[in-house]
Amino acid sequence: MTDTFVLELLPARGLDQSMLLPVLVGLMVVLVCTETLGWVFAGAVVPGYLASVLIIQPVTGGIVIFESLLTLAISAALAKVLSRTDAWTRFFGRERFFLILVVSLIVRMHDHAWFAPWAIGEIDELFGTQYETQQEFYSVGLVLVPLTANMLWKPALHRGLAQLGIQVGITFLLVNFVLLPYTNLSLSSVELTYENAAINFVGHAKAHIILLTAALLAAQFNLTYGWDFNGILVPALLAMLWLTPLKLAATLGEAMIVLYLTKGFLKLPVIRHLDFEGPRKIVLVFTLAFLWKVALGFSLAPWFPNLKISDTYGFGYLLSSLLAVKMLSVKSVRAVMLPSLFASAGGFVIGSLIGYLLDVVRPQLPPDEDLTQPQSSRLASNPLGVMTLARIDYDARPGHPEPMSATTRGWMQHFWTTAATLQREVGDEGAGAKLAMGARVARGLPSDIDALRSAGSVLGLQVVSLGRYPMGLADSSEAGANPGTGPKADARPRREWLAIVADDSGRRRGLVTGLLIPGAQGPVLVVPMPWSEAPVAEAAAVACRRVDCRAVLVAGRERHTVGTPLNPRPLELAMQAFDADMVVLRADVDAPQRGFVGQLVADLEGSKALASPPGPEPRTEPAPGLGRASARIHQLRGYFDLVALWPDYEIDWEPHATVVRMPAGDSDFVLLRSTPARFEAFVIDGAAEFEPALAVAPERRLEPDHLLELLIEIDEHREPAGTAGKGYRAPSGAELLVLEQLVVEPLMRWADDLSPGRPLPGGVRVRAAELDYELVELGNCAQPGPGCLVMLRERSRPSTSGWGTLVVRRDARAKAHVVEVPRPHRERQTWRVGAEMWQLLDGRALLIAGADGLPRDPRAASEGTERDSDEIGALPPNPDPVRTGNLETPFHAIHQGIDRTAKERFEFVQLRGLASFRPVSRDVILGMGLPVDGLQEQQDCWGLLRDDLRLLVEIWDSCQVADGSEDLYFLSGAGVPQLEYSRELGSGEGRVLWLSAGLRERYAAQRTTSVDRSAVMRGLRQAHFAVPSRHEVGAMLEPLWSRDDSLSPNGHARVPVGRPGYDQAVAWAIGFAETGNLHLLRSLDALRNEAVDVRVSAALGLDFGHPFIIIDYVGLELGKRAVVILDHSFGGKASLSFAEFGSDPSARLRTVALARPQLLVIEDIEVQQLPELAPAPDTEPPP
Repeated sequence: MTDTFVLELLPARGLDQSMLLPVLVGLMVVLVCTETLGWVFAGAVVPGYLASVLIIQPVTGGIVIFESLLTLAISAALAKVLSRTDAWTRFFGRERFFLILVVSLIVRMHDHAWFAPWAIGEIDELFGTQYETQQEFYSVGLVLVPLTANMLWKPALHRGLAQLGIQVGITFLLVNFVLLPYTNLSLSSVELTYENAAINFVGHAKAHIILLTAALLAAQFNLTYGWDFNGILVPALLAMLWLTPLKLAATLGEAMIVLYLTKGFLKLPVIRHLDFEGPRKIVLVFTLAFLWKVALGFSLAPWFPNLKISDTYGFGYLLSSLLAVKMLSVKSVRAVMLPSLFASAGGFVIGSLIGYLLDVVRPQLPPDEDLTQPQSSRLASNPLGVMTLARIDYDARPGHPEPMSATTRGWMQHFWTTAATLQREVGDEGAGAKLAMGARVARGLPSDIDALRSAGSVLGLQVVSLGRYPMGLADSSEAGANPGTGPKADARPRREWLAIVADDSGRRRGLVTGLLIPGAQGPVLVVPMPWSEAPVAEAAAVACRRVDCRAVLVAGRERHTVGTPLNPRPLELAMQAFDADMVVLRADVDAPQRGFVGQLVADLEGSKALASPPGPEPRTEPAPGLGRASARIHQLRGYFDLVALWPDYEIDWEPHATVVRMPAGDSDFVLLRSTPARFEAFVIDGAAEFEPALAVAPERRLEPDHLLELLIEIDEHREPAGTAGKGYRAPSGAELLVLEQLVVEPLMRWADDLSPGRPLPGGVRVRAAELDYELVELGNCAQPGPGCLVMLRERSRPSTSGWGTLVVRRDARAKAHVVEVPRPHRERQTWRVGAEMWQLLDGRALLIAGADGLPRDPRAASEGTERDSDEIGALPPNPDPVRTGNLETPFHAIHQGIDRTAKERFEFVQLRGLASFRPVSRDVILGMGLPVDGLQEQQDCWGLLRDDLRLLVEIWDSCQVADGSEDLYFLSGAGVPQLEYSRELGSGEGRVLWLSAGLRERYAAQRTTSVDRSAVMRGLRQAHFAVPSRHEVGAMLEPLWSRDDSLSPNGHARVPVGRPGYDQAVAWAIGFAETGNLHLLRSLDALRNEAVDVRVSAALGLDFGHPFIIIDYVGLELGKRAVVILDHSFGGKASLSFAEFGSDPSARLRTVALARPQLLVIEDIEVQQLPELAPAPDTEPPP
């Protein structure tokens, strides 16, 4: 066996990971070329520096050369072309180099700002690569680019490039094929030796301001006082060291030591007779400086084993040598040190002042967000939501990830190391440590979580507490209930879950997010492909609870290639922090990039778990997603049992890509693969472990007739008047995507699919629960039919601060109509009109907004805010869904989901309310989306609507089309986001129906909590009327029974009063509704007690929310029925014959009632005989 010989030439923890030796080699090569070929000795540090960069990161070296050529071209144009116009003189000497320095900084600034991301995207698109937008595409070094450009300036460009290529090439060969293989020189960690200011150009703008200021000051001092610094870069580089006095002292001390070493060397025999002038002197001084650093490293290493030797060296590669050369030339330390320190100090002070002034006048940044309350507040409130947030982040943050500098990598490594320490220490210290930490938080003292949040704030990562959850699988004996004692207590350990989410700034940084469970003892779950292999991330959350996992790490950017030791992926950096077993979860999909998973649920395998509600249910076969959902396990290093995670799996020995590099160590490393459909079933089956409400069956079966009752409950659950919208929290872009693409679109597709036996998808229930929504079925939705509505409603938010309510119809008779109510609170009663209209239309979807504005002040009345959105739009984010340009609202997201799933062109109408201050006399204004001219007549207005909608709304008194006039222009609907979207991108034809305040007042109803205490209800009870709750339409459709010949309450026989008595009863009821006169009610009570052919009763309406009186006239064969609404805002009379009802009497009555007449009469009702009761059987025995 032969081992390669490696010479321990350099001391460890210093020069072995530095570019100093390659720079020395390059310096020697330049000297040889100068001595033998007569080439210019300029930019001597460039060959060694550039060769090292080309070895480490060739792309970076190419960028440096490109920036140098661009800098040279711009500088030459300014120096040569501009001088010909007499606008400026030609640049020479130090002025020329300062020009190159300034231009190079501008070029690098644009490279970092836009060129590098654009170049990476183009290269990836052309060649199918997946480069990281990070250090390798950015030039390095403070002065490498200007030195390279200056090196190419002196000779002709072609000669300069040839000389540079030869010198860099020779240096590259020597370093790559001699020094790296046969010495202990290692460039694997060389990026750690780059100065931070040289790497993160954008993050250290003040350092570059100081550099330019000191260089300009040095040039001016040289011109005015003749001070020579051996180049204006010497005081410029020294100026950057005033914030680190120890580094400044080390640099100056090293220069002094090298000076005296050189003096002593030159006095040696034989040496003192040699010529060391010009370039030879610089090479000699740098060589002695290198040998001094080698000797220092070997001397200190045994005494200080933990010391990083490079910290004792001077700044830069040639700075101390240049100072020593100048002091050697002028034979004076003071003549060089004092001017250099004075110029550097002046540059530091002036540059810092300029940076401070620029910092003062720059636009102010928004205040720091609460690190415990991310914008995605709903998704970030439960583990499943956090995983969905990580999955959807790709659509929410378009574009390529931002560049990741070495500084950012260091912060990221520190953050995950802190996270792993927190996770491990809580587990090691036991429950007492957790109680102690909780006590510290309760007392307002810093805790371990505070340190983690502080480390994450630099990166824009937020740490959110999700609560405590039981870990591990539930014992079947515990799940059962003992008849005598009830269910057993859950003995599983409960642990605190922490979510790590990225901030909602809209930038894509590609950072790792996930879950952290302090004290857990299981493996770490890794999700490298959360988007293209969804729903793997959500499945990881369910699996984590079952195996007591330590953390779930989700990649912020998907890549199909693993990282390298020099350039690890962010996900690999996070994995390295945990010393634990790891399970990588992958899904088998048809293609590497399948696209967004909004369509995935519809394509999943036909498992009942994908459609049934999650949670424990009696099953006659193994649970879908558990017993039948097989997976494949690949043992990449070690093996551990995964039965608790996935009961049915098999070992697969075929190699498969993990797309992440295996971390160092001896911990087990396993790959688990399954299909997306099985992962979805796994999520649905385990969702109830995080959301117990998903496993609770509804208390009672609801029917479609209960829709209005549910909507009334939602409307009554609101904030106090004047504070509507106070509790509104704007959704993030990710939450809007989840609502639209994972909830609304699958729900609409299911409703449109009339295949029998397909219940409501369980996946939609899970994603709705993540957003604090629930699905309520009205009717039997397992079979499509007239009795199936599904309501998507919020569970715990006031309607005035919520996101809205959606109702969909699954019925073969459903029409494509969509009714939308964008301002249900600020434009009162529009929601009630819209709900009744939608029921009559048999529409496809009904959308009612939640929060529709923000309060101006706590004392503002709710009706007082019923003005244009501009007046209250100064408090962002404004939830008003119809405000121009306000696209990021839940209402608009739901509208887009409805539109995108439509199979054909459809008409949607928005119900709006005209404010009382508008000078409009018509009851209805019709907006077409844009102003319309020449259509002013009422018949033209109604004719613009489709027949079924026109038949409903033409019962209102008058209509006018919104034209271009001053009063009506803004009522046309122009600029409304939903109308604009459907017109330009969608399939809908939008209309806006503006209802006057008087018309809407007819639909007003008191809250059910207060209507019982109203004066009308008190009057009815005083007049001895029983007031049960009844549906108005149902009461009108009840049979008209024949006359009752029983005696009156006072014992007298009842008398017929005929139609005049009926007409008088109706007049008394209307009179009471308008005046509240109790004597009229008492007259009605007396009439109903004495009349045999007139019946009078009262009830509280469940449809319209008002008390009403029913008056029946019972003839011998035919009769009539009148319903009088006891509210003075109602007006008019509607009369129809029983023969006009047709096949759907309820729909016909609701259509007539939509006009809210005070008196509704049904003529020619057939009188039916009361059913005779069968005689009771004789219980006595026969004689």
